[in-house]
This record gives sequence, structure tokens and C-alpha cells, in this order.
Amino acid sequence: MTTAGLMGWALASTLKDGRYLRLIPSFLLAVLLHAIWNGLTLLLTIGPYLNDNNFLKSLGFVSPIGLLVMMAMMLAALLGWNRILNRQTAA
Repeated sequence: MTTAGLMGWALASTLKDGRYLRLIPSFLLAVLLHAIWNGLTLLLTIGPYLNDNNFLKSLGFVSPIGLLVMMAMMLAALLGWNRILNRQTAA
């Protein structure tokens, strides 16, 4: 939801004020967040089955913490952006 919200905001604000360069960092951030989320999820699911690589196996056990931290940060970002955009709309 956070990456979709970020891209939706970038597209809507670009159409509103014509600042097209805003799309590039927004897109890159959305891709990066999504890639980290997918990577942590992949490590969570296959980590216990990696017998040969102890480093990746240990990351598989730590990845739930990373997912919880990302979830909390992205929820906080959504709520913060919502508050900021509501203030801008009211003004």
C-alpha cells in the first residue's frame, strides 16, 4: 500500500504542477522498498531450507524482524503523509 500510495501521490502531484522529475525518485524509492520487502519474504520462506549457506540461513531467521520493522515504518509513513496531505488540502 505504501509504494502504491507513493506512486499515486507522485503521479497526481506531477499532473497538478508539472514537475516531472519528481516521478524518478518516487519510482526508485517505491521499487527499492518493494524489492527489500520481497527479498526479506523470500529469505523467510527459503531460509530454513538452506543447509549449505549459514549466512543466508541466519538471515532467514532474522527476516521476520526486518519485515515487522518495515511494516511499522511504512504504516507510520502512510499515516504521516495522510496528515500532511490533509493539512495541505484544508489550507
